[in-house]
Amino acid sequence: MSTDNNTSAIAELIPVRDHEGQQVASGRDLHAFLGMSSNYTTWFDRMVGYGFVEGKDYITLTGEVSSKNGKNLGGRPSIDHAVTFDMAKELGMIQRTPEGKRIREYFIEIEKQTREQSTVAALPSRAQLAQMVLDAERELEAAKLQAELDAPKIRYHERFIAEMDDIITIEYFASHWGTTGPKVRQMLKDKKIAVRRCIGKKWDKSKGYMVDEFEWRPRQGTRYQEWFVVRPQHNAPRHHNGQVRQTMYLFSFHSEDLAAKLGLTQPVMFDGGDAA
Repeated sequence: MSTDNNTSAIAELIPVRDHEGQQVASGRDLHAFLGMSSNYTTWFDRMVGYGFVEGKDYITLTGEVSSKNGKNLGGRPSIDHAVTFDMAKELGMIQRTPEGKRIREYFIEIEKQTREQSTVAALPSRAQLAQMVLDAERELEAAKLQAELDAPKIRYHERFIAEMDDIITIEYFASHWGTTGPKVRQMLKDKKIAVRRCIGKKWDKSKGYMVDEFEWRPRQGTRYQEWFVVRPQHNAPRHHNGQVRQTMYLFSFHSEDLAAKLGLTQPVMFDGGDAA
C-alpha cells in the first residue's frame, strides 16, 4: 500500500480537527484504531502515567461526543481527549505494535503536508507580486519627487550653512586663477561687482602728508553681493585710528561663478609641493 493511500485510510479512522486554533486528534479514535482490549478511560489514564501533562499535551472533553463513531455508551456523558500530534506520535511508539507505528507515521505525514501547505501559502501570488511591483514603483516615484522638492533646501544648506565659513581672500582667488590681486580688483570695479570706498585718512611718511585709506566692498543692490562677505582681518595692520581693518572675502563656493563673470577660464594647476 502506498503512503498516500495508507494516510487516507487512517485519516478515515482518525480524523484531524481544529480545537482552539490547534490541530488535534480524538483520544477515543486513537484507542479504537490501536485495538486496545481495556476500556478507553483505563487505557488513557495509564498512558498519562508516561508523563503527559493536561493543558499541554491533551485537553479533557466532557459531555462532548467527539469520537468518530459518535456513540455515547452507558448513558453517561462521554469523556474524550483532544490529543496533540506530538502526544499521538508518542502514544503510537509506546504500544510497540504495527498499528502504533502506522499512527506515528500518519501524524508525521500530516505535519509534513501542513508545513508544505504553509510554505506554498506564504509565497505571494501573481496578483500580489504585481501589486508589490506597483507599490515599489510608486515609492520610487515618491522618493524622486521628494528629492526634487528637497534639492533647493540642500543647495541652500550647502551654500549658506555648511560652507558659510569657507571664505578666501581676493589674493588667493587671483593666484588660483593665474592672475594678481590688483588686476582682479580692477576687473571687479570695471564689472561693477565691487567698489573701493574711502574710510578715512592716514599719514604717509614717505610722502609727508595725509593720504586716503580705502577698503573694498561688494556693490550693494546686485546679485553679486551675496558672493562676498566683509569681515574683520585681525592679522592685517590696523587703521591709523586703531580700528581693525575690514576685508572683503569671497565665498569659496562662488569662486567659479566669479571666474566666469571675469572671463577667467583656466585655474592654475598646482603640483602639490611647497610652492603650492
